Amino acid sequence: MQVRSLSHLADHVLLQALRAIVVNDRTVTVELLIHLAEVDERKLYLPAAQPSMYLYCVNELRMSESSALKRIHVARAARKFPALLDALAEGRLNLTAAAMLAAHLGPENAASLIRAASHRSKSELQHLLAELAPRADVPASLMPVPPRASIGANGPSDSCAIPHAPAHVGNIGVSADSGAIGVSAFRGPDTSAMPSAAAFGLLTESAHSATATHQIPAQAHRAAALTPVI
Repeated sequence: MQVRSLSHLADHVLLQALRAIVVNDRTVTVELLIHLAEVDERKLYLPAAQPSMYLYCVNELRMSESSALKRIHVARAARKFPALLDALAEGRLNLTAAAMLAAHLGPENAASLIRAASHRSKSELQHLLAELAPRADVPASLMPVPPRASIGANGPSDSCAIPHAPAHVGNIGVSADSGAIGVSAFRGPDTSAMPSAAAFGLLTESAHSATATHQIPAQAHRAAALTPVI
């Protein structure tokens, strides 16, 4: 569909045309509701292999789910209370307002309720319906709250205790080039891989000897001692 430009229309002409279209839209909406109500009453959706009026509107008439539900709801209410159609045609109610009123209409209050709801916004209509049919207060209830882990002055409680680090961290080795003592990755309690006290003394003596020979400063020696053996 090609959209035609309306830029040539004067302001008052454009506004007048818009109002006429809105009035026509209300008339078409009312006619649509009347036709939907009659098809629904005759169950003409069954010959179309549709089990309900709702599915007929969605699958055959290609309405959206929400649009179909709203129109069917209002169409069924309008068969019982034709004043609803008059309010829609005159613009006193829109389709959303009519759908909100439909469930509350009865023979004794239809005329007065439609009149009270005329030209009201959705929020105003919600307030009106709440006064008409107030809901009971929700009873108070208590729900258990699981305990939360907390850390006191003496450290974490039992519920958030931090596991101890493993006793064995790794194996101790020495670099062949610099004599630096390092730590390699170690897993499990295999203590046989640990050097004996005598061997550790020799490694320490060798490291000190290498330090004295090359005259490595104390700070550099401490940095080298932390270097892992690869």
